[in-house]
Amino acid sequence: MNRKIYISADIEGTAGACTWKLEDRNSDEYHQQRNILKQEILAAVSEINRIDSSCQITIKDAHSSGCNYDVTDFPANCEIVRGWDDGPLCMMQELDETYSAVILLGYHSCAGTDLSPLAHTFSSLRYSKVTLNGKLMSEFLISFYIAGMYQVPVVMLSGDLGICQEAEQYNAKIKTAAVQRGCGASVISVSEEKAELLIRGALREAFDEKHHETAQLPEYFVLDITYFSHAEANKRAYYPGCKKIDAVTVRFEHKDFREILRALLFL
Repeated sequence: MNRKIYISADIEGTAGACTWKLEDRNSDEYHQQRNILKQEILAAVSEINRIDSSCQITIKDAHSSGCNYDVTDFPANCEIVRGWDDGPLCMMQELDETYSAVILLGYHSCAGTDLSPLAHTFSSLRYSKVTLNGKLMSEFLISFYIAGMYQVPVVMLSGDLGICQEAEQYNAKIKTAAVQRGCGASVISVSEEKAELLIRGALREAFDEKHHETAQLPEYFVLDITYFSHAEANKRAYYPGCKKIDAVTVRFEHKDFREILRALLFL
């Protein structure tokens, strides 16, 4: 059976991504950045195929509408997941235990940090901060645990320096490509050519690794979501099992990570 590789790709951690204008589909910045995102994905796909031309690759367009680039230019062994099924796997839609490896591209630092001008967790408008078991929760961490739920290793990640450092803290064997670093409302970014070289290099290292480790999920989860609006917190606290712990924060606890994912759909 051919090896199956899963790629989840966001945009805020691509080379040069800097301002929220890239959320405006009518802006020049958005169109520039979505092209950069596509080029970084294509660089990763090209390197994967150079290493293993018989593999099958699934790519989740995991930013905003989920429809940020078309399917042209991708080789025949790729399938693209566009849009959203609104299910609990979110940025990891269609992942299951049949995959051999997960690659995360264009990921970014989380809400509650100053490591990127675009730092957020899922919603930059709703959530001021999200923690899981007392630690700031990033989109990387959720994707990492989803992969672990299916016993699939995350082998490589690209994005801003902050999220690369976080990934290495959770699993030192994850190979990273830091294509930019945040400084206040600015980023210091490598060129797109250099970004593609870094991604290719990290992938070579990842596939040279003899033993990959899957995420070990905690036995119990405490999810705290701090909203910008106290009214929003009051509303979301009605979700079954939730309770308010202060004016703008709700808490949900469960031993099953799938229930955490389900709660995130509604909170």
